[in-house]
Amino acid sequence: MSPTRYHANSMGQRSYSFEASEEDLDVDDKVEELMRRDSSVIKEEIKAFLANRRISQAVVAQVTGISQSRISHWLLQQGSDLSEQKKRAFYRWYQLEKTNPGATLSMRPAPIPIEDPEWRQTPPPVSATSGTFRLRRGSRFTWRKECLAVMESYFNENQYPDEAKREEIANACNAVIQKPGKKLSDLERVTSLKVYNWFANRRKEIKRRANIAAILESHGIDVQSPGGHSNSDDVDGNDYSEQDTWQVRNGEEEEGRSSEGGREAEKVEEERRI
Repeated sequence: MSPTRYHANSMGQRSYSFEASEEDLDVDDKVEELMRRDSSVIKEEIKAFLANRRISQAVVAQVTGISQSRISHWLLQQGSDLSEQKKRAFYRWYQLEKTNPGATLSMRPAPIPIEDPEWRQTPPPVSATSGTFRLRRGSRFTWRKECLAVMESYFNENQYPDEAKREEIANACNAVIQKPGKKLSDLERVTSLKVYNWFANRRKEIKRRANIAAILESHGIDVQSPGGHSNSDDVDGNDYSEQDTWQVRNGEEEEGRSSEGGREAEKVEEERRI
C-alpha cells in the first residue's frame, strides 16, 4: 500500500502539510525512542540541530504550538522539563524536520472557510497521520466583562503568572462565561495563550502610562496613577487575535526595550516645548 499523499495547495483542505514519505510512517516509533532516552542528552542534540540549521526558537514555537519562552527554558535550564504532550509534539517536529529538511518550516496557513474561527497551532495527536500540523486563522477574540473582572483580580495578585497559573486563570474565566448545557466554541473559550497575551499587554500599558506620567509630572501636570486603568478601558485587550501572540512571544517580555510608551512620552514633551 502506497503512502498517503497530502497536497499543500488544496483549497478544500484545512491543513497545510507535505507528502508523507516511508520514513515518516515510523515517526511515532522514533518519538517513543526519544521519550525513553535521557532528556539532557536529547536537549544537546536539538540545540546543535537548531544551531546548524539556523532555525530560531520562534519558528519552532510557531510550528509546534509550544510557547517560545517554554522552549527556551526547557533547552537552557538544567532540570527543566516539558509536559509529556508538549515533549511529544516537540520530538515529532524534530523527527519530521530531520527527515524532511525545511518541510515543516515552509508551511503556511491554507485557505479555509470564513466560519472557521481562530488561529490554531495544533500538534497532531499520536494517532494522527504523521507529518501533519495545522495552522488556521480567522475571527478576532473579544474579552467579556466577566472575564476582565477575573483577569484584573489575578493581575493585582501577580503580574507574571507561570504556565500553571495561566491555565488556572483561563479555567476561571471559562467558568464564569459557561452557560448551562452549552459548550463554549473555540473562539469563545479562554486559553492560557490568550491569558499570556492579555497580561503582557497589561504590563506594557502600565509602563507606557508610567512613562507618560513621568514626563507630564516633570512639567507640573497632575496625572492619574498609571496603574489606575483597567485593561478593559483603552488597553488593546478587548479585541485579540491569537496570531498577534507571536509578536509578544518573539519579543519575550519586551518591557525592557524602548517601548511605544517611551516614544509617546517623548512626543508629549516635544509638543510642550513648542
